[in-house]
Amino acid sequence: MSSVKLTPQYIFALVVLACFVLGYLVYSQLIQPRQLEITTLNGEIEQRQLQLSADQGKAAQVLNLTKEVQGLEVERERFLQALPPTANFGQVISNIKQTVSAAGGDLKSLGFSAGTADANLPAGVKPIGITMTIDGQFPQLFEVLRNLELQGRFTTVDTVGLQAQANDSVQGNQGTKLSGNMGLTVYIFDAAQAAAGGTTPAAAGTPAPAPAAPAPSASGGTQ
Repeated sequence: MSSVKLTPQYIFALVVLACFVLGYLVYSQLIQPRQLEITTLNGEIEQRQLQLSADQGKAAQVLNLTKEVQGLEVERERFLQALPPTANFGQVISNIKQTVSAAGGDLKSLGFSAGTADANLPAGVKPIGITMTIDGQFPQLFEVLRNLELQGRFTTVDTVGLQAQANDSVQGNQGTKLSGNMGLTVYIFDAAQAAAGGTTPAAAGTPAPAPAAPAPSASGGTQ
């Protein structure tokens, strides 16, 4: 039986081919999957880093929002403490009359109505609408309006209307007498309602239950 003798060149070519096949198998089965896995992990790391940065930003926002909420709570307590209690609503009326009188106006009528409910108001805060008619010259009415707006955060001026009186005659430099119709909203604090809502401020005390809104005063005067 004869044997085949391979030449050195042929053996070298077979060895090179075997090394090439082995290298390809190692690359395709080991190296390439590892590279793909590394690329995937790098992408996940970048996504996690982006998510971490976003979470850190949200955490900073939460801290800032917490500080803002605490500040707003302090402002709310100050607002509630600045409101006149329901039991002292007569003092609010007295202050309005004094304001008109101090400006030299003539309070002709004063009326009350339930204010528009606002769900954004804290529990216990009740708006009361006030309409009044004041006679006087423009500087006097302007002074009344300015003083009402500066009374505090619990009083807002909603509407203002001025009309010259038909039977008025100009006297000297005083100018024409006007009739002013003003609409206000006065905010008061009802401790009983706030207690039911669980938001009674410590400094507001516990005044008596809210009395009925006072009836409109008779026309004329500023007593």
